Amino acid sequence: MMTGIAGAGRGLENAEKTAEFFNRTKPGKVINFSLFLHDKAPLYKEIQAGNFVPADEVENLKEERRLLKLLEIDQLSYDGFHDFVEVRVRGILPKDKEKMLAKVEEAIAVWSEKEPIYAWA
Repeated sequence: MMTGIAGAGRGLENAEKTAEFFNRTKPGKVINFSLFLHDKAPLYKEIQAGNFVPADEVENLKEERRLLKLLEIDQLSYDGFHDFVEVRVRGILPKDKEKMLAKVEEAIAVWSEKEPIYAWA
């Protein structure tokens, strides 16, 4: 899955719908990475045209936090990473949920104090 794919201001909504889907389908593993935009991608052109506003990495982290809080799947292997802010959250849910949430909270606190970062290439 991909945090940030819904665009700016829609991360929490996306997390809620994604959690609803995963809780219903019960996957064994979820790999999450934040949206990474290459200047050759069609979506990048949509940004330039003003048709899509990307979420910054802090919003992506908040989306991940909401997703983790809502996931209710036993023995779910979760691996989430945000390359541009060098944050990786891994564990087995629900056993590691509190540890994983603490790591996301720490990253949100650190990166909220800095200029917004977007995953561009």
